Amino acid sequence: MNRVGWAPRLDDYHFILEQFAAVGHYIGTRNVLKEMIREGFEPTQKTIGLCLQSIAYRLSLPCKRRHRKRLVRWTRLVLDEVLQEMWTRKIPFTSVNMDLALRVLREKTDVEGFEQLLRVSYGLDLANPDKLALEHVNKAEPTALLAFSTATLNTTIDTLGRFAPVSKLVTAFEVITNPPVASNPPFALEDDDDDFGVPPDPQATLRPPYAEPNTKTYTLLLHHLSAQHQTTFVRHYLIQAMQAEFQMDRRIRGLIEAGVPLEKIPSHNMAVNRDMLQSVFNHAVARDKGTLMEFVARATKRALRRKRVYLEYYQGLLEKLSADQPIAAEAVPDDEDVIQDSASSSSLSSEETSQPAYKPTYQDAVISRIFDVDLDAPPNSQAKPRSHLDIPTHIRILWRDIREISEFSVRVEYKHEKWLNALKRDVARRAAQGKSVYLRSLGKSVLAPPEVVLREDTKTSAAEADGGKRQEVEQGEGTERIPTQVKEA
Repeated sequence: MNRVGWAPRLDDYHFILEQFAAVGHYIGTRNVLKEMIREGFEPTQKTIGLCLQSIAYRLSLPCKRRHRKRLVRWTRLVLDEVLQEMWTRKIPFTSVNMDLALRVLREKTDVEGFEQLLRVSYGLDLANPDKLALEHVNKAEPTALLAFSTATLNTTIDTLGRFAPVSKLVTAFEVITNPPVASNPPFALEDDDDDFGVPPDPQATLRPPYAEPNTKTYTLLLHHLSAQHQTTFVRHYLIQAMQAEFQMDRRIRGLIEAGVPLEKIPSHNMAVNRDMLQSVFNHAVARDKGTLMEFVARATKRALRRKRVYLEYYQGLLEKLSADQPIAAEAVPDDEDVIQDSASSSSLSSEETSQPAYKPTYQDAVISRIFDVDLDAPPNSQAKPRSHLDIPTHIRILWRDIREISEFSVRVEYKHEKWLNALKRDVARRAAQGKSVYLRSLGKSVLAPPEVVLREDTKTSAAEADGGKRQEVEQGEGTERIPTQVKEA
């Protein structure tokens, strides 16, 4: 445009940045940003957002392992230049731009920069998450802080799960997801003339960030806790996720029964899925924990039972709403229209049967999270507003979860039964060596032949190898020798 003699406008630069962001050309984005500043154009929040989109998308694209470090180093330099232009020109962060910047810092494993952005923009100090960051304590402008969205919570949980210790991850999750309670200071109800003129505590007026967890939050949390082999936390948060799904469905059902219009009812943002159960089960298999396998098997059956109840309710509700809605009178089509419609429908049906349905991939989900945002949104707006209840969509999600969890339950039962058989073989081998074995049917250690141990019921009175090892005693000291049958002492 400069060679032809045309003067580019700000929209022209934004159009070029959009094309570069669509392919992850972060070097070209950096050059365009410098040219804009050189030509006298002032970058806007949309300009910064397009630059961050190009960096985030390039980091999400596949790359050879030997080139990954160089890519991270170059993207970090470009990100530092973009952020420096923001701070120099005092361009405020928006929720969308902040979320993109946090994604880039997460991929670059820059934990210090990640925590610094959380402190400056959200007032969240991960070292002390139950209090507002010190940078904002003396400020009387709570509106200067960005709204802490659920997407930001998920990014924070994912980053802490990758690079932070478990204690920091669990503390941040518990503090951020629990709404702060306004508590009165001690002796607040007592009258004291000496307290006149004492300014209130800034921490009492400015509260730390809060966000409501959703399905992805618990999925990420369980994934990282399972990877770090935290059995207690894994069991606890799976139970908490199931309770959250149950309470949310009860709340939405209550709104429906109260006659609230569907357009004003929020959609379900919490549902137990296969990924949550699989993370816990993979940890149980890796650590050979039979009790945790039994827990996952029971949780899987409970999740299936509840989802079938939910599906029956919403299917009945959809049929009721369809029957109550008046059917609009439609014009009767002509014969030619019917023939043409039938021909077109038959051709379409043949094409649909010949071509398989497209299934979204992981890369499609990444592209949606990066580009499905509003860069023109005001600074303190949420990155993605919560949608209203769509019953057909919710029914499809329930069908998908039921199908996936049903297939997963078969694998759980097979693995659990295989573990029980291996356990009985180990106990029988121990009994064949003349060692004591703890039998649950008797509640004590006995000396029994292997054939008696193998006849033990695996569900009611299974032989326990660990219990036998812990309660092993010498022959003649509280241990019975039973030659052919197990007899009570």
